[in-house]
Amino acid sequence: MEGPGMSRGFAGFLGNSTLFLNSTFFQKALRFFQYNVRILVKIWRKIPSMTYQKHKSEESVEDYLETILLLSKKLPNVRSIDIANEMGYSKPSVSVAMKNLKQHNYISVLEDGYIRLTKEGRALAESVYERHSLLSEWLISLGVAPETAVADACKMEHDISSESFEAIKRCVDKLLKS
Repeated sequence: MEGPGMSRGFAGFLGNSTLFLNSTFFQKALRFFQYNVRILVKIWRKIPSMTYQKHKSEESVEDYLETILLLSKKLPNVRSIDIANEMGYSKPSVSVAMKNLKQHNYISVLEDGYIRLTKEGRALAESVYERHSLLSEWLISLGVAPETAVADACKMEHDISSESFEAIKRCVDKLLKS
């Protein structure tokens, strides 16, 4: 089909497209779109977001640190194999996790392979362990079976806000004093 201003074939299409792409209308529309995308990206970056993947990653870090803390209370030296056995993970998985923890300055690995919590790692591990212990005890005191309470506390310890945890902690302290 041919008509005024229409060309045949792909070359004709490109010719018409080039005219359109160079048109004032298209250039203004493109600038408008680019400007709005930049604004949306700025707004998006300011929105606090926690993707599922990021959340799971942080939960995993906390679990590893808590395990290292507990093992360091039982054993004179903690090794990757001890962590793998305790958590039921493969040695390669634990090795990757230890590399990640080391990069984030949560642990140091000595020349002989022993793993130590850094000051920052210990603080986070103790915080997670405190949440786990208190939530477990609280659930048990409410009549939840110990196995269920420990499993539920393990899930809750990663998701509870500091504000909610502190409120529960004050409540438990009041109950224990009375």
